[in-house]
Amino acid sequence: ALMGTVILMLIMGYGISMDVENLRFAVLDRDQTVSSQAWTLNLSGSRYFIEQPPLTSYDELDRRMRAGDITVAIEIPPNFGRDIARGTPVELGVWIDGAMPSRAETVKGYVQAMHQSWLQDVASRQSTPSSQSGLMNIETRYRYNPDVKSLPAIVPAVIPLLLMMIPSMLSA
Repeated sequence: ALMGTVILMLIMGYGISMDVENLRFAVLDRDQTVSSQAWTLNLSGSRYFIEQPPLTSYDELDRRMRAGDITVAIEIPPNFGRDIARGTPVELGVWIDGAMPSRAETVKGYVQAMHQSWLQDVASRQSTPSSQSGLMNIETRYRYNPDVKSLPAIVPAVIPLLLMMIPSMLSA
């Protein structure tokens, strides 16, 4: 009974991971400017994303997404750099593997956060020091699990679960 508890604890605590890291992404860059390359470098510099060879067409995007080579595909539209310089709103195409919906929502949040961070950085570099005073910087910090890892959250929850399961398994 004790060994079964230890085995279940290891399997459930360390075998189940909700962490979303090492996401392979590729970019279909239809702009090919310094701005679009800077945006891509910003994303690949994150600990969550790993850049893969660039995409050349929608067919390749579909093929690589279906094969599981990439989890995220991003299309940077033509005139991206020009629109950023003018302050015109830009829309990026982001395709996310939605096989696991909760993971896809997390990935969506990561991409949106990286995009907003990059836009804020560009805006702060392009504006004058007097206009920068109005920029707001929101820094989110998580208490009790600052790295937002699933291990510290799952393992303590497994103990009561095991206490409920073991007696019923022993009586069966």
